[in-house]
Amino acid sequence: MGPGQSLRVFRGRDGGRLICYAGRVLIFLIAFSLFNLCAAGAARNGIVNLDRMHGPKGWQSKRLYVIGKTAAWGLLLLSLWSTAAGWTFAPNGAPLVLLPIAWLFVSGVVFAVVDFAEDGVFDFGRGAEIKPAATPKS
Repeated sequence: MGPGQSLRVFRGRDGGRLICYAGRVLIFLIAFSLFNLCAAGAARNGIVNLDRMHGPKGWQSKRLYVIGKTAAWGLLLLSLWSTAAGWTFAPNGAPLVLLPIAWLFVSGVVFAVVDFAEDGVFDFGRGAEIKPAATPKS
C-alpha cells in the first residue's frame, strides 16, 4: 500500500468524503424515524377513538368511516414499515421514510373529496346541521 491509498476507500467519485454523506443520511433517518413513530402513535390513537368513542354509529356516512379507518390503519402500517425499510436499506432506502407524508396527503384528499361529493359540505361525515340561507325581507 502506498501513501494515501487507504484514504481512497473513504472518498466518493467527486472526491468528497462518504463519511459526511453517511452523517447527513443518518440525521435524515433519525429525524423522519421520530416523525414516523409519532405518526404511528397518532394513527393508533385514531383507530382506538374510531372504535371506542364514536364507532360506526357516530358517523352519518359509513363510507367516510371506512375511509377514516383505512387511512388510520394505512398510516400506522406504512409508518412502521417505511421506518424499518429506511434503516435496512440505508443510505439508498432513506427516501422510503417519506412515504407516510405522501400517505397523509393522498388519504386526506380522498377523504375530503368523498365528503364533499356526498353532501356538498365539509362536515367530515358527522352530519353537521346545515343552516338555511337567509332570505331577504322586502
